[in-house]
Amino acid sequence: MLEFIGKRLLATIPVLIGVSIVVFVGMHLIPGDPAQILLGDRGSPEELAALRAEMGLDRPVWVQYLRFAVNAVRGDLGLSYRTRNPVTRDIADAFPLTIELSVTAMLLAVVVAVPSGVLAATRQYSLFDNLTMVGVLVGVSMPVFWIALLLMLLFGYSLRLLPLSGVIGDAITLGRVTGFPLMDSILTLNWPAAGSVLMHLVVPSITLATIPMAIIARMTRSSMLEVLRQDYVRTARAKGLAERTVIYRHALKNALIPVVTVVGLQFGGLLSGAVITETVFARPGLGRVAVTSILFRDYAAVQGIVLVGATVFVIVNLLVDVLYGVLDPRIRVRGGAA
Repeated sequence: MLEFIGKRLLATIPVLIGVSIVVFVGMHLIPGDPAQILLGDRGSPEELAALRAEMGLDRPVWVQYLRFAVNAVRGDLGLSYRTRNPVTRDIADAFPLTIELSVTAMLLAVVVAVPSGVLAATRQYSLFDNLTMVGVLVGVSMPVFWIALLLMLLFGYSLRLLPLSGVIGDAITLGRVTGFPLMDSILTLNWPAAGSVLMHLVVPSITLATIPMAIIARMTRSSMLEVLRQDYVRTARAKGLAERTVIYRHALKNALIPVVTVVGLQFGGLLSGAVITETVFARPGLGRVAVTSILFRDYAAVQGIVLVGATVFVIVNLLVDVLYGVLDPRIRVRGGAA
């Protein structure tokens, strides 16, 4: 298993290099000059040329990329043109908010989707199964921003139950320990802050979880239906085992293998979905920082954010591969032998 993990980690190197090249070239192809945007219309040509030289934009593109790549290996993602702060600092400030939102949304999606998919498979063609499939169709079809607007209308304007923007109430103070607001409020025993953070997480989490929830529920149902038709399940039932034992001890474990794959892919997709969600709900996470950086042609910030996002996606997929071996020892044996 350790050999397998080592090979996968080595395989991530060309992936990250490819991502960095694509993002770097793509940012330079976007119309607009970062120096001109920062300087405004009143800057003279001399001032513009001086600012471009200061930002390193007067050098050839390949030189700029090599400089970025070498510095990135050292952990230096450059200086943000917009905030004038190191990109690593801006990412460190915003990334915990995105991770907290994404993890909460994924937990909500898994907790709701997996049991729903199992029940729908074991009660195929029942009313619950039909309602689940209708919910899946609606969840997959609706875009994130539309779900966000509907939930804002319901919980914020109609019921007036939950806040619609920000991370924590304006009147509540919270010291920074880890950068994760919910964890910091718990570690500091600041229960009013914990309650406020949770209240601010509800609507964005539901918004972000809706599409993954529908996809995971559909995959769980399909996988369970396939497993329930296998010979070993019929044998377990013929032995007189309880239906609950057959489903949750024998069938579900094998049915979860493709579900784990979907969960891993959807968690990586949540980072991109968080861009819209954080923008709509005014959460100062990595997605909102990315949108602002793109508008300002902040090359260094966008490159750093995408590189961090790609790294997280690769790590999640590695964890999914490790979980395969936990769920099915045969996969672990084959992976170790390879």
